[in-house]
Amino acid sequence: MKKNLLFILLLISVLHSYAAAYLPVAFVATTGNDKLARINSSLHPFLTIDAALDAIGLDSGIISIGPGHFKSPQRRKISSNTYFIGSGQPVVNSASSVDAMGLLATSSPTALETGTILNGMFWIPWNVSNISIRDLGVDVGLDWCRKYNDDKPSEALLFAQDISAGTSADRVHRLQDSLRTGIIVENVTTLCRDAAAPVHGIVFENCLDPYVNNIKTYFGFAGLVIKTVGGFYSNIEANGHSVHGIVLKDNDYSHCRDVSISNFTIRSIGDFDGDGFSISSGADPGSGNVVDCRISNGSVYRVKEGFHTMGPGIPSGIRVTNIKSAENSGDGFNCTLAGSSLSSFMSLKNAGAGVSFVNAATGRSELLNVSAINNVGNGINLIAGYPGTINFLNILSFYNKAFGLKAEGPQIKGIGADIRLNGNNNVDSMILKR
Repeated sequence: MKKNLLFILLLISVLHSYAAAYLPVAFVATTGNDKLARINSSLHPFLTIDAALDAIGLDSGIISIGPGHFKSPQRRKISSNTYFIGSGQPVVNSASSVDAMGLLATSSPTALETGTILNGMFWIPWNVSNISIRDLGVDVGLDWCRKYNDDKPSEALLFAQDISAGTSADRVHRLQDSLRTGIIVENVTTLCRDAAAPVHGIVFENCLDPYVNNIKTYFGFAGLVIKTVGGFYSNIEANGHSVHGIVLKDNDYSHCRDVSISNFTIRSIGDFDGDGFSISSGADPGSGNVVDCRISNGSVYRVKEGFHTMGPGIPSGIRVTNIKSAENSGDGFNCTLAGSSLSSFMSLKNAGAGVSFVNAATGRSELLNVSAINNVGNGINLIAGYPGTINFLNILSFYNKAFGLKAEGPQIKGIGADIRLNGNNNVDSMILKR
């Protein structure tokens, strides 16, 4: 995995150097003129991104976009080997601050400000590769929706699968028969209408090893949706999403496996208007399970449920490391997994259980260095279905309102060290049901 990441980072550096040196550049500015613009001339920029794409045509090229507001390009005009480079990542227009707990205090943002801002849905065609989007934002927030979209919500940034073939189980999408490559998204902010709007901040489908870094999503029922084979996602902020802050999901038209996610924060903007980290398997008859994914170095605050699994399928090979899940209105962690691990995980002041971990009927799972403190429900719930096994080591469960540790199943095995229970309401109790 580390070798793959180093290779991709090196490839990105080479691509950017090549693009800067050899590819034609179409400059776009708020002062531009589509009729008088010239390729490779910053003094004669285009006014619209569509006109800049027309000028480059089907060949490789750079769309260099200045600061200000621009209409998002039409999907049919985007071809492979196109690099969209803005002049800065925008910020939301509400004043915000983060307290000592990492909680975001802000009024509801309605628009993006500063930098390069694209208004309207930005949809990359399903069959194009080598697309780079950097240093810009996509604004389909409340102000834009009311003024330009009949107050209706809109999707923000989509790398979506084809929706014209209808060969998938939902009779809409094309079954996954190929994967686009060379997808890079970096320093991008998206804003949707509101937390409950049935739209996405960013969707990645039908991609092989995309590189995604420094992403901020605001509003929409889902923030970052990942349905890719491989991929490196880092430095992610998901704010105010009613169903999923970040979701790993497998469909028959876009599978999800071998994904790495690190350095992320998921939180509400209003009073628990958001939800946390979701893993969805078996969503339709032809889909598989989310497998072999690594989730590390993250924080989930004041959402409905910190981590949870969805769907009839059982994700497997999931590695969750170095996470804090705090002050959520449900459980800090509630997942059914197989052959997975939870390590260096702290669950603090949640209204439900601290950690509920169910191992499926096969495979061995592990809990290592897990802490549950001051939760309303049980500190830690463990359930192992036969012949599945849960091994646990270094468990700390303090001041929870119910049991410190509740474990069920014949295959739950403490490795032999450090189960510390203190101050839990049920007499610091540990229940083991065989």
